[in-house]
Amino acid sequence: KPVALAGYSIGGMVAQAFARKFSKKIKALVLSSTSAGGSQSEKYENLKQDYTGVNREDYDVILKQYFSDDVIPRMKEKMYRIYDSAVFEGAITQKIVDEQKKLLVDWYGDDTNVDKLKHVKLPVLIIVGKQDKRIPPSNSLLLSKTFKNARLAEYDDAGHGVIYQYPTDISGEIKGFLG
Repeated sequence: KPVALAGYSIGGMVAQAFARKFSKKIKALVLSSTSAGGSQSEKYENLKQDYTGVNREDYDVILKQYFSDDVIPRMKEKMYRIYDSAVFEGAITQKIVDEQKKLLVDWYGDDTNVDKLKHVKLPVLIIVGKQDKRIPPSNSLLLSKTFKNARLAEYDDAGHGVIYQYPTDISGEIKGFLG
């Protein structure tokens, strides 16, 4: 039975790749804070140099990329708990961070994705924080124009961490989209 597939950030890139190959297994696609890749997409300006690691000092870089300055104080402890547990459990290691860097470089070097996505005939919800500093919001606009049946949900004062900043609103958006 087809499922709804959701992906956030790099997970959104994985979801797109899956949808290209196995669209019959999916009834709907939800993408948040992600990019179609290739030269048509706007890249994060310090993609290779300024990617986060696994030290607590790296979290401050994440916070600045995920949230606007006025939101950071209320999100800081929540994000520390999430990342501390992920590092402690081994879900985030320097090796994984390095692999993510490579994946992003490869993704932005692949100019075939946008053309392949044009043939995917699924309903797609694209969620974006308009202040995203990690994956520029123009990428979500490109995705919304690429899919024939796309809906774009924009959050004016949110960044890359839109799903952390507005979890209740976004879950309602997804429920409404899926029916």
